[in-house]
Amino acid sequence: TNPSVQFDVTVHNPNSFGLTLKEFKSTAFLGDKMVTDIFIEKKIHIGANSDISIPFQTQPSLDAIAGMVFSGNASKDLKVEGFIVVKKFIFRKKFPFTVRTKI
Repeated sequence: TNPSVQFDVTVHNPNSFGLTLKEFKSTAFLGDKMVTDIFIEKKIHIGANSDISIPFQTQPSLDAIAGMVFSGNASKDLKVEGFIVVKKFIFRKKFPFTVRTKI
C-alpha cells in the first residue's frame, strides 16, 4: 500500500464574508511524470477576515518517492494542476489552477 501523507497549508480570507471550500483536487507532476494526487477529504468553512489551516491529503506511490530520491541533484520542474470549488449560500464556483516551479 502507498503511504498516506497529510500536510497543512495556511490560507487567509481577506473578504468581509465567509465561504466554504467544498472541493480541492490536484495532481503533482515532477518533470513529465505524475507523482501524486492532492485533495481534501471534507468541506471546510473559512470565516470572514480569517486565517485557517487546511489539511491536505496525498498518497504518493513508493515508485514515485524512489524516483524523486534517486533522480540526482538536477533541477526538476514541478507542476501542480487541478481545481478548487468554493461555495457561498446557493452560489458555487469552480476555479482551475496550475502552479509551476523548479525544485
